[in-house]
Amino acid sequence: MNRATDQLGRTTQRTHREMGRLSDGFKFLSKATGTIFSLKNAFLGLTAAIGGAAAAKKIFDETILAAAKYEQNTVTISAILNDKKAAKQYMQLVDKFAIDSPIMNSQDMLENSKSFLTTIGKDMKMLEKAWSLAERMAAIDPVQGTTGAVK
Repeated sequence: MNRATDQLGRTTQRTHREMGRLSDGFKFLSKATGTIFSLKNAFLGLTAAIGGAAAAKKIFDETILAAAKYEQNTVTISAILNDKKAAKQYMQLVDKFAIDSPIMNSQDMLENSKSFLTTIGKDMKMLEKAWSLAERMAAIDPVQGTTGAVK
């Protein structure tokens, strides 16, 4: 009986020791899971911050940068024509044309105006015809767009 009791005592001690190890394993697993969730939350926060920065850049590009480009093009056109009245008429022509056109926009038109203005000059009817032709060419080859049609 003594031998059986000793055997039972050793088995109980081993079981107790293994239960401690198992408990330590669960504690480690719990900490690891917590760390994983912390990393996941940090990653989500970083993703949100990057998304916010991308959205801010897009808003900046579509507002302030676009306005700066418009102003720069206005100054360039005024300098090429060397006539404030003609420059204003041309800007109005471009704005109206861009509004009426399904494929042209004023920003692209203004950026590509130098070619027409240096060859045609202040003749608004000819400039309008040139933009009409450019619009048709851009429709034929949308890959090149306005830039390809003008050059």
